Amino acid sequence: MNKKIGIAIIFLIILSLVGFFSLKTKAETVFTKDTTLSGNYTIALGKTVTLANNAKLRVLGNLTINGTLTCQNGALDLTIGGTLGGSGNIQCLLNEQTPTIVPGVALSLVAKHITLEKNFLLAVNGHIDMVSAATKLLGTKEAIESAYQETVNDAGGTARIGPFVPNNPTRNILSFASPQIDKEKSEGGMFINTAFAYEDGVPTVILRGSWHVGDGSILPSGLSVALPPKNIKHLLMHLDFGGNGTTLLEDLTLSGPAGQNGDDDVGEKCTARGKDGESGMRMRFNSDHILLHTVELQLGNGGDGGAAKTKPDCTPSIAQGGAGNDGGNFKMTAADDIEVLGLHIIPGKGGNGGDGEAFGKNGNAACPGEQGGNAEATGGKGAENKKELSATGKINGIEEIKVERVDGGGGGNAAATPGAGGDGTGCSCNGGKGGDGTAEGGAGGDAHVSIPLGTAEAHGGDAGILLVHGGRGGAGGQCTSAANGGEGGPGGNTKALKAEGGSGTTASGNASTIKDQEGGAGGKGGDGCVPGMGGKGGIGLPIGDNGKDGKNLCPLPNNSGTSPSGESTSLISAILYHGVYLPVDQLMIENAGACGERHWRAQKETVKATDASIVPDSIASCGFGKLSETPEMQVPAHAIMVN
Repeated sequence: MNKKIGIAIIFLIILSLVGFFSLKTKAETVFTKDTTLSGNYTIALGKTVTLANNAKLRVLGNLTINGTLTCQNGALDLTIGGTLGGSGNIQCLLNEQTPTIVPGVALSLVAKHITLEKNFLLAVNGHIDMVSAATKLLGTKEAIESAYQETVNDAGGTARIGPFVPNNPTRNILSFASPQIDKEKSEGGMFINTAFAYEDGVPTVILRGSWHVGDGSILPSGLSVALPPKNIKHLLMHLDFGGNGTTLLEDLTLSGPAGQNGDDDVGEKCTARGKDGESGMRMRFNSDHILLHTVELQLGNGGDGGAAKTKPDCTPSIAQGGAGNDGGNFKMTAADDIEVLGLHIIPGKGGNGGDGEAFGKNGNAACPGEQGGNAEATGGKGAENKKELSATGKINGIEEIKVERVDGGGGGNAAATPGAGGDGTGCSCNGGKGGDGTAEGGAGGDAHVSIPLGTAEAHGGDAGILLVHGGRGGAGGQCTSAANGGEGGPGGNTKALKAEGGSGTTASGNASTIKDQEGGAGGKGGDGCVPGMGGKGGIGLPIGDNGKDGKNLCPLPNNSGTSPSGESTSLISAILYHGVYLPVDQLMIENAGACGERHWRAQKETVKATDASIVPDSIASCGFGKLSETPEMQVPAHAIMVN
């Protein structure tokens, strides 16, 4: 009995597995070559149809998509003889290696009749070429680029809404009696059930649902809509139903991606320049009559400029961030007229400028020490975002267009880190000067907005943040014998160039913020019998700290007149000037004059220092120094003759 039960259980498991794989096979259909279907075709709820390897699907009847139509290792290419409809979804996500017939086109669709439901979902990340006749397909990379550029021209169509232009848009709107729209009725339900009385009858094309075109969103199903591949620089949605009657956009949300960011230039060069960003997605839409009812158009941001960062050991180093670019744009043209019962536009923000970061080389230790490398960093400019909506021809309901806040791009930040001066390597070897640093922030983009019979906010972009610190001066050479220590190198200077925030119709952006502009610290003076003076701090806000003077390794003789070695020596009165002692009996004191107070000058044209060097009279206004700052002291006379 137990044996029979066991056999029965095994039999049931086998039946279950067969059933499972049978259902799975029925739920998935893959077309791997061009296919033509003679009648109607339905992708049922829960079923997936895949077009693989750029296989084309031709349906001579109606195509109803209630399940999923997707692509694999290629794009979607559809031609529908009847009506395209349904409440399912179309998905086609490309990567840079995906082979497509037309570069970058994810969806190519030819259909005269389209009726999509409110919960229809479109998720692609390449160009869309959707037309009523095959002759209207763009078909080539060059034609797509030409249409992308034409979209922002303020021209075309008997009636037209768009594009957004920077200045002086065309405004010549003609009101007309419209029997087509009963606004009070249309607000309560489906638009096509209450309205249009065009000679062509109900709209031949009805586009509804949520359309995600490479916007990077994660859908409720968990599907992540990838950004467009990097090789698609200018993404275009092309919809042309001209000569096909009326097109209705209703209960439709269309969101596009930001423009491609500019390429970074990081860590490989001493002159680094980020590439400029690209402009956002553009939509070009054409029909005979256009009806807009509860449409939300989310235009993507402009692409950010690429970052620039130099190698760490440059002399000099120069970094320039790339500029941001325009957000998305659109143009709708009609051979007859356009009716608006609700168009909500969310403009893309102007792209941000890329950051600039420069690093100067530290100077090598030498005699004298090598100067540190200078560093110059500039942030990229934020993109302007001037959205003045062009509108012309027979348009009803222009006041139903709402535009959200417009923002200019932020300027890129700039950080300059110059190199430190090299240390002196021995007696009398001065330290090298610290490198100078210059940082200039990217300016914020201007933002203006203007729409017919309406208002909107526009905020200029903030300028970039600045960070710069002068290079430290090198230390003076150390000396253990009876000779001079090297002087410390001066610190590097800084310059922070503030950029202005972008102007805005509503509010302007903030000017650059300076986070650091301190001059470089001076290098420490070297120790020696005549100690080296510390280097001066570099010019900045604040000025860098002065370096400390070196230590005197030959202390003054004791009061008995003997040196530390026990040998007798004489002391003389002298002042310390630039590392040497000048005997006071060769000097004179002058009154204030141009110096402002009493100061030391030579009695003759030159002075013989205690180390036997000849020092010419200083041409400075305070001679060899002010008495208040240059005191008289007792020092070893050494063995010199003063004439």
